[in-house]
Amino acid sequence: MKLSREQFELARDRVARLGLESQITLLLEDYRDLRGAYDGLVSIEMREAVGHQSEVRALGYPESFLRMWEYYLCYCAGGFEERQLGDVQMLLIKPRSRAPIVTVNAATA
Repeated sequence: MKLSREQFELARDRVARLGLESQITLLLEDYRDLRGAYDGLVSIEMREAVGHQSEVRALGYPESFLRMWEYYLCYCAGGFEERQLGDVQMLLIKPRSRAPIVTVNAATA
């Protein structure tokens, strides 16, 4: 997973606090570089990964924007967890375009 050193240490501390060190192995590396077999692999996206608040503040966004963004991220996390939200990937092309039309059935994807 792609985490900052601080995010990795926070996750490691949380695993230790819950006494799950024997069940969970945290790696500070890109998932694309992983090799081997695993029982399960979870990609963890922490809110800080979307954009550090101090960096966003430095761009001049007001606190009201940061609060709304935080609300949006929490809304999405809850919606996905409760399976009330989903996502769709679409490719839009002009009529008579030379690009091939690719259709993927969601049930088989």
